[in-house]
Amino acid sequence: FIQDDLCVSFAPLYLLEAAVYQDEKIIEAATNVAVSDFENVDRKLLCQLPVELFLGLLASPKFSCTSETLSAHTAAYLKNHPDLDRKLVEEMTDPIKMPTVDSGSALSLLQQAQDYGLVTRNKKNKGKSLK
Repeated sequence: FIQDDLCVSFAPLYLLEAAVYQDEKIIEAATNVAVSDFENVDRKLLCQLPVELFLGLLASPKFSCTSETLSAHTAAYLKNHPDLDRKLVEEMTDPIKMPTVDSGSALSLLQQAQDYGLVTRNKKNKGKSLK
């Protein structure tokens, strides 16, 4: 039944349930399904994942996704998990995996980066426009 039902739409739900029951086989299967088509993973379900599972998706060797989609998913995840520490946020927004960001998520990510101390103001340019 699980093999027939496990698709990208339900992968985060299977991850959540498998984590509760500590079923490593289902965690691995659901991770593989999710990372194979990460662009189409249900963002609302993705945001419900505990940080370990979300990071597990990003760290998977089979992870495949555009930088823009990753940034949109990550921005939504960070909004739903404001209690993360700086190191985790740095890991999630690694510029190697996310060299560009989705235009709709850019301001949110910039604000979150500033909230976590990942962006600092240059006192030299304070009050001046940057060209």
